[in-house]
Amino acid sequence: MTSDRLAQAVRDQVAIGRILPLGGPADTAWITEQAAAEVLRSAAAALGSVRITTLRIGQDGHVAADFEATPDRPLPVTSDALRRALWDAAHDRLGLEVTAVDLTVTGLLDEAPPPPERGPVSTDPGPGPVPGLAGVTSRLGGAGSEAYFQIVVAAGHRALDVARAVREMAAPQSVLITDVE
Repeated sequence: MTSDRLAQAVRDQVAIGRILPLGGPADTAWITEQAAAEVLRSAAAALGSVRITTLRIGQDGHVAADFEATPDRPLPVTSDALRRALWDAAHDRLGLEVTAVDLTVTGLLDEAPPPPERGPVSTDPGPGPVPGLAGVTSRLGGAGSEAYFQIVVAAGHRALDVARAVREMAAPQSVLITDVE
C-alpha cells in the first residue's frame, strides 16, 4: 500500500470515530460514531435555538454535548429540551441505549442558527425485502471490514430495526451502520 493510500485509509477510519453498539448484546448491531452524531446533531438543530459545538458518544451510552443557545428562553428550559431531543433521537431513530445525557452551555447566540439543510426524504422502503435499507457500503474497506456487513439506513427508519432485519436476511456476523439518511 502506498503512503498516500495508507494516509487516506487512516483519515477515513478516524473520520468515522468509534464503533458503538446498538440494542443488546444479542443484536450484533453497530453504528459508527459519526453516523450516530449526525442524527443527534440533526435532532438538536431542529430545536432552532441551539447549536451543538462538541458532541461525544461513549460506548457505555453516555452522551456529552457542549452547546450554545439563544437567550429567548431560560437556559434550564433550553437544556431540558435539548436533553430530551438527544435522548429521543438516540432511542427512536437509532436504537442506541443511552444511560445519560450531560450538557454544558458554552455560549449565547445572538440569533437562532439557520435551520438544518434537509435532503430529500426517502419514501422508498429500500432495495429488496429489507425495509429501510438504503444501500450496502464498504466504507471501512480494507483489513477488518470483513467482520461487518456495512449498510446505510434510509430516512424515516430506526437504525436498530433495519440492522436486525438485515442480519436475519443475510445472516452476517455483525451489521455496521455507516450512514443514516
